[in-house]
Amino acid sequence: MARVPFVRMRNGSSVTVWWREWRNPPDRGSGPVSAYVVYYRRRMETDWEALQQTRSKMAAVTGLRQDTEYEFRVAAVHQSGVVGIPSPTLSVSTCGSMYSSMCNTILKSFVLLYCFTSSHEPWLLVHFQRLVV
Repeated sequence: MARVPFVRMRNGSSVTVWWREWRNPPDRGSGPVSAYVVYYRRRMETDWEALQQTRSKMAAVTGLRQDTEYEFRVAAVHQSGVVGIPSPTLSVSTCGSMYSSMCNTILKSFVLLYCFTSSHEPWLLVHFQRLVV
């Protein structure tokens, strides 16, 4: 079963998502998982964009608009070429124009989002999200 991906990093123009490895149940005929595909869209849009397939369990989506909410989901690609059912959707906003390029850092159990004003005055936005490891 697919789980919701997690935010690994984000800034004003990109979001990096991370997900746990998927294993195909033995009763499925599509073969083992050989890659993943990440889908994303601006919230409230109907069409999904897809990144290139990756063997990694993390992908960066770049070229996004500042201070905009996006939705992300991940699907497993099986050795047979069949793309599985996507994960539940993760919603996340990019940082706004007043923030520097780096607005978060990941720790072992929580995601901390750090933001700074354009004059580099520290302004801390903290969001804790429990990661299932």
